[in-house]
Amino acid sequence: MRSQPDFSLSGQVALVTGASRGIGHDLVLALAGAGATVAAGVRRVADVAGLEDEAPGSVIPLELDVTDRASIDRAVGRLVEDHGHIDILVNNAGLGANHDALDITEADWDGMMDVNLKGLFFVTQAAARHMVARRYGRIVSLSSQAGLVGIRRHAVYSASKGGLNLLTRVLALE
Repeated sequence: MRSQPDFSLSGQVALVTGASRGIGHDLVLALAGAGATVAAGVRRVADVAGLEDEAPGSVIPLELDVTDRASIDRAVGRLVEDHGHIDILVNNAGLGANHDALDITEADWDGMMDVNLKGLFFVTQAAARHMVARRYGRIVSLSSQAGLVGIRRHAVYSASKGGLNLLTRVLALE
C-alpha cells in the first residue's frame, strides 16, 4: 500500500498532464490522497480507465493533448467551468528518446519540443490566466538532470529540459 501525503489539499483543484502512467499516474493518486480534486490530463480518456477507482479521492479523467492549443484551452476551460477554479498545475507530460545527434531528424526535434517545451508553455499559460485572475495558484513543472548536464545521445531531450528550466524561472518572475 502506498503511503499518502500527510498534508491537506482539500478544496483545491489540480491538473496533472501526462497522467496515464508512471510519475503522472502516481502524482494523481498522491494529490487525490491529499484531498484535492484532480484532473488527470491525458490524450485519450480510455488511457486512465479505472484510475478513479484507484484514487482515494476525486479524480476526473480529462482529455488533453498538450500539442494542440484548442485541446489545451478546451480542457482548462472545462475544468474551471466545472469546478470554479484551478489551484495546482503539474506539468508532467513529456517525451524522451535516445538518438545520436547526427541521426536526429527534424520530426524528432519538433515532436519532442512540441510536448516538452511548447506544450508545457501553453498549458501553463492557459492555467496561469485563471490563477492570476484569482491571485492564487501553484505550478510545478517536472524536468530532468538532462536539463542541467549534457547526456550523450539525448541532445534534443536535454535541450528541451534545459529550455523548460529557464522558461520556468522566467514564468516565476512574471
